[in-house]
Amino acid sequence: MELPPIDEKRLLDMTRTVQLSVEQITANMDIPAGEDTDTSSEDDAAEDDTPATVGDVVRSGVTGMARWLLLVVVFVLVVAGIGVAYLYRSATPDMLPSIRVTFAGQTLEPSAYKWHVPVIGNWFKRTYAETYSSVPAVLEDPISTLSPDITISSTNYATQLTVTDADKETVFEGTLSEFSGYCFDETGTYTAKLVASVTGSRAAGAADITGSETWLFTFDIAIEPSVYLSENTIEQGGVAAIRVTGSYENDAPTLTTTLKNQGFIQSSNGWVCYLPIPWNAALGTETIDVQVGRYSTTLYLKVTDGGFSYKDYSSQSQRATPYLGQDDAPTKVSKLFTAAPTGISWADAGFVQPFLNRLNTTLTFGATEYVGRRYSERSTNTGAGGRTSTNVILSTTRGELVIAPASGQIDLAEDLGGDYGTTLVIDHGAGVRTIFYGLSDIDIKAGQQVKQGQTLATCGKTTVVEMRIGTVPIDPIAVWRGQCNGLKYY
Repeated sequence: MELPPIDEKRLLDMTRTVQLSVEQITANMDIPAGEDTDTSSEDDAAEDDTPATVGDVVRSGVTGMARWLLLVVVFVLVVAGIGVAYLYRSATPDMLPSIRVTFAGQTLEPSAYKWHVPVIGNWFKRTYAETYSSVPAVLEDPISTLSPDITISSTNYATQLTVTDADKETVFEGTLSEFSGYCFDETGTYTAKLVASVTGSRAAGAADITGSETWLFTFDIAIEPSVYLSENTIEQGGVAAIRVTGSYENDAPTLTTTLKNQGFIQSSNGWVCYLPIPWNAALGTETIDVQVGRYSTTLYLKVTDGGFSYKDYSSQSQRATPYLGQDDAPTKVSKLFTAAPTGISWADAGFVQPFLNRLNTTLTFGATEYVGRRYSERSTNTGAGGRTSTNVILSTTRGELVIAPASGQIDLAEDLGGDYGTTLVIDHGAGVRTIFYGLSDIDIKAGQQVKQGQTLATCGKTTVVEMRIGTVPIDPIAVWRGQCNGLKYY
């Protein structure tokens, strides 16, 4: 069959190419092409005249075969390299794991990762690594629980979580599973490092992406406490209380106000601060700023008129005696007012009247005595020269028993002479003290602990009783009769 001219030409070209290739390979293998091979070299003629030995033929064949195998190996390596390069380029970043982590409902962004993507099984992988930031990210929203939860989008990763406090002390170290049952001891600022990793194949013979991803973040645990007043309106001479519950701070809360106070005292279920209202406190609304850790709030307390009585005399001799004004306390007593407050002692049973007989009051708390006021001044309760009682003066029966109005410790029990007479001071805690002046006999000594109702002393003819919170006098009769709501908070 005759071929078209163009196809015949192509066949001849291919035949010639193959023939040349064979000749080139044969020449490289040093195998003689035949007796008709032309040579113009005298050396070639000499070689043709010398008969080839079997060893020469074998060596020539082995050398040719080695060269042939080398060509094959090079070809295979080139093909393999092209394949590996293709697979390497196919291991793209979109193959990297996508891990979603949340902490207390807030999504965390990774700070660094290093992943190894399989190219050829597990023995050759492409590495992707990047560090976004070496500084921990700050979570915007404070955590309002001591047991925050942390979640990860897949359980196929090994996890390691380390949490340190503001002093860089490690407070937790373990897996996310172990953290699920962890509870922080206190509020504050913490720093956490979470590492999610894959270190090997989960199935025999499988090729997996290995490596790790890291999250660094700082968070605040700031639980909002409950802060409230015992009452929103208080009369002069009374006591208001501020109670704080649900606080996990180690430090006591603080407050800012113009009212003198002893600060917060730890109670059975939180913190409490007693605010004694002076008999002459300004009427109106008092602003009180309370700080509990990082939480702050403002309270408003309305101070109203105490409705105190007054008396008018025509002569100085008509005034009650002995009179002990707010600044008349003896040194041995007044120095006790500034001592650091102790724990609340009256919480076991509250306060009761310290006298068994009916009270016979000569001068009540807050009453003002005037001498020589004009009629117009009396009708408007104005004028100068009055003196106000900051305690109660009682007409008592000599030998009448005095009992402890509440539990506490005896701070002072001795005869101070003069208008003070035999004096007894009981520290009830939180800066609250009861002071008796003018007693007859004392059955107790300083430093002793007493319980409510315990017999302490006997009365003289006149007994002066005073109650203070810190340096501020309050109405003792209102306390004894249960009319002081603030001291019912403890």
